Amino acid sequence: MLGILDWGIGGLDFYSQFKRERPDAGVVYLSDAGCTPYGKLPRKALLSRVTLAVEFLMDNGATHVVVACNAASTVLPSISPSINENVLGIIDSGVETVKRTGVRNVGIVGGERTIRSGQYQRNLAAAGVLARGRIAQPLSGMIERGEHRSEKFRQEVDRIVRPLKGSEALLLACTHYPAALEAFQQILPGTAILDPTDHLLQHILLSANLTISEQVDRILTTGNPTDMVKGAGAAFGLQLSHVSRVRLG
Repeated sequence: MLGILDWGIGGLDFYSQFKRERPDAGVVYLSDAGCTPYGKLPRKALLSRVTLAVEFLMDNGATHVVVACNAASTVLPSISPSINENVLGIIDSGVETVKRTGVRNVGIVGGERTIRSGQYQRNLAAAGVLARGRIAQPLSGMIERGEHRSEKFRQEVDRIVRPLKGSEALLLACTHYPAALEAFQQILPGTAILDPTDHLLQHILLSANLTISEQVDRILTTGNPTDMVKGAGAAFGLQLSHVSRVRLG
């Protein structure tokens, strides 16, 4: 069974893509929206919380866990080796996505922790790629509220990416942002828009030996199930039939 972890609903895009490829594989998805947003937690607290969430997923049947959250992925290098072996974060996939394009100048948009951590910038610099990051904090909340087709959203995107114009490509370093792909394409015509989810999906399909499961997928949240259902519909057009509330620890 595959476990998927995100603070909110961004990982549902990965979930839906995975299920199209592996409808026979069971999934347990955990949204940790009942916790302080991951990007606002001190690093030590974030590491503790992500470890707790990963252990929760494994205790609930997951043999592999995808951390479909860039902020959470920033602490994965420090996670306990005893559980790290079968845990995949999205930052590594983002770096590989950029490297495979062959570009030498890339812009990155993401949450504050993701950009300030410098992980993308350092890893890409080691590969000879100039990476410039921009904090795009308001966008994920607007997407969850279904505002990503509004003029206000387009203006926010324009403000955020304007300093990145001239980049050969733009990496979406937040799993919410693919829901607003059209807005990025309109403001940066001719610029390749890169989504790490594609590489992450192929990696898990090739590397994880996920068995056929007859279990019904479980969508869980530490937050408000009604809010999650509304957000999934507004952002990705997904109709979640049942979301259960859980507590960690």
